[in-house]
Amino acid sequence: MKEKKVIATFLALILVLSILTACSSGSAPGAVPDGAASPAASDAPDKVYQWRFQSTENESVAMFNQRNEICQKIAEETNGGLIITQYGGGAIISDMNIPDAVMTRTIEMGNVYLNPLYAMVPSSNIIGILPGFLYDVGDCMLYLNGYGAMDEFKKECEEILNCYVYGELTGRVMYLSTKEVHEVSDFAGMQIKAYGPLGNIFTKLGASVVNLSSSEIYTSLQTGLVNMANWGAYEGAVGASLHEVCKYFVEPCLGIGLGTVDLINKDAYDELPVEYQRVVDKYFSTRMWDSVRETDAAEFDARQTMVEAGLTPCKLSDACISAFQEMAMEEIEALKSASPACEAIYNDLMTFMEYQRTLDWN
Repeated sequence: MKEKKVIATFLALILVLSILTACSSGSAPGAVPDGAASPAASDAPDKVYQWRFQSTENESVAMFNQRNEICQKIAEETNGGLIITQYGGGAIISDMNIPDAVMTRTIEMGNVYLNPLYAMVPSSNIIGILPGFLYDVGDCMLYLNGYGAMDEFKKECEEILNCYVYGELTGRVMYLSTKEVHEVSDFAGMQIKAYGPLGNIFTKLGASVVNLSSSEIYTSLQTGLVNMANWGAYEGAVGASLHEVCKYFVEPCLGIGLGTVDLINKDAYDELPVEYQRVVDKYFSTRMWDSVRETDAAEFDARQTMVEAGLTPCKLSDACISAFQEMAMEEIEALKSASPACEAIYNDLMTFMEYQRTLDWN
């Protein structure tokens, strides 16, 4: 009897020890069982897509940093499946070669002003900077997105460049100058950084037009290679420190239109899983609207910075403004026969102008 009690006590002790051991080594709620993959590992992508993204700007410009934030969000939302690394102006290739590089997939993505596209995509000339028209950013956004102009441009880019296009910036063209200008005659003999339709107008006014990359603008103004140049509008000019080497800024701005675009190689995009494509679209398809909201207050602040730095606004005379508008219309009419997309965009503009006060330069 005594032996039975000892055995029972011994068995009970073993049972208690077994229970305690199970509790101490058992899985808590939500813990990963031995041998099983962790949630992070199980969510890891089967393939990581690495994109190189060449910009025309660097970290001194707000738009560059905003794109970096977008790239980070895309990496997070794809759990590291799509990594887009943005490089500053000239880091991989020159600004003018970005469209070619994206088209040939030397890089997967690029951000450019429209001047490298002028010789490649006919409609970039007419949808880009429209000198003398659409001085109001809201009007320009409505024309580009509400009347079909942007869709025509995107379609032509896809056909010619093998690229998908996302509009990024719609902005004014604000010129800084080392010389004072008010009248048409003041432009004669000047050296001006310009291209496209606006460059043609400057040439007709007797100026010499110089095509510069973004990295050359500051030193060209500083050394006197050019007398006038722009880097977008007020915020861009201050971000590039152009106010340090100029005495004046010209008002009203000489035009407004689609300023910069993001190009994505079509094959690189099509290779992505559909869920990754949706994340890319989510952020880059709204850049055009986001950039207007983000830069509105910054434009006012940047103008004030220039004034405080001692720059003087040069007000163009009414006669000078009228001359710019007339020549702008001539340029636009000459472009309409360049391609079917140009003709469609021209018709969109004419339709829009029937209902909008686009010639009031405030």
